[in-house]
Amino acid sequence: MTVFTEFQAVVFAGGYGNKMTDVTNNIPKPLLPVANVPLFWYALNTLHRNYIYDIILITNEKCDEKVREFLKNDDLPPLPGLNIEIVNPGPENDDWGTVEALRFVADRIKHDFILFSGDIVSDINLHEMLQQHRAEDSTMTVCLTENAIVSGSAPGPVVKKPPKYRDFSILPADSNRLLFLAPEDDFEEMKPKHQLFVKYQNVHLTARYSNCHIYIMKHGLLNVIKSLDDNFSSITAEFIPYILELQYGKRDKSIMRMIFGETDLHDEEVHGDYEHHHQHDKETSSSQNHDQEVQCFAYKATIDAVQTMARCNTIGTWFEANKSVLLTPKNFFTAEGINIAGLSNDRKLPGVDGRSAVDEEAQIGTNVKIVGSVIMKGAKIGNGAQIFNSVICQRVIIGEKCHIGASIIGNDQSIPDGTRLTNSVLQNEGEMDMDESFN
Repeated sequence: MTVFTEFQAVVFAGGYGNKMTDVTNNIPKPLLPVANVPLFWYALNTLHRNYIYDIILITNEKCDEKVREFLKNDDLPPLPGLNIEIVNPGPENDDWGTVEALRFVADRIKHDFILFSGDIVSDINLHEMLQQHRAEDSTMTVCLTENAIVSGSAPGPVVKKPPKYRDFSILPADSNRLLFLAPEDDFEEMKPKHQLFVKYQNVHLTARYSNCHIYIMKHGLLNVIKSLDDNFSSITAEFIPYILELQYGKRDKSIMRMIFGETDLHDEEVHGDYEHHHQHDKETSSSQNHDQEVQCFAYKATIDAVQTMARCNTIGTWFEANKSVLLTPKNFFTAEGINIAGLSNDRKLPGVDGRSAVDEEAQIGTNVKIVGSVIMKGAKIGNGAQIFNSVICQRVIIGEKCHIGASIIGNDQSIPDGTRLTNSVLQNEGEMDMDESFN
């Protein structure tokens, strides 16, 4: 067992789920149920399984109290040994992006660190990524994979303009150096600079890999975070492209000193001084860091390292993540965790196809047909019901001979006999209550 004590982790669990409001209007995104367990738990679980124990968990005003309650009361599958510091920036900062959130916790980070999106559901083994980061003395390592769940046949109302899912990256033909990374939505505004192709002439532009939103960074990059002006908000869309460009842009002594210098700078020394760093002091670096240069790498996670990689920022990926966990619980939980969450994939039910996931405590009637759907804990499916491409949440009662297609039925709903629903979302006005989700 290798415990990576030199790394801390920062988990961003403060998202509001703006791309999946059909479900997040009634429950904060970090608390969305994935196989009877709240979404934020999966990021902590991945870090725990990879022996990363020192974690800063950034929440928001809507979910902070519930997250603390879950972790304090041991309501979740256990994650022994984790040292979790929960940080809520407060309601006055609820419009912050990830750059502002990271700046807020920067002084709590004492080592090289891993940034981890709090909406990731994955069984990834990070050992090789961490080893690569150390071996290459990488400034920043970005996890990419061909195996990500980037979309799904989303239940609920039909979306006229589906979102774009691809990520574009540029890598040299002969190495894993990462020179450019941009989501398809932002590609027109973030096209690669001419200087990239001057310095690196044999490169490949590809949409083959998905950004897993897992980043390992040198501690010195926090000094750069502190120096940025308010135009920087997103780690993925703004900060990472900026760091990647340092590999082929003009060498800036002050930026190199921030990243590689022996002494970290404090907020008052660097924050708000962004223009100074980019307009002045661009001569050759001092002897302290003259031989240092920014080197960023891609870690390409293969099927050997990850079987499930889902970023649950759309209903489609959340839906597919539920199915993946319910079908392969041993990839995510210990035997004790499976019992606590009430999960099992052992029983074979007539009328349930291989793409569906049915919780062990769900009650399934006779002559049912369930195709490509998720049936959660405590649900009751009446005789003769047909369910296609839908999420049936906890304690839902589906009457006899109902036909449910491409729909989300929220906790505790009761659907009368013979009802037909298509492309629908039914939920209570209040939040989904997850208190009864665990034994």
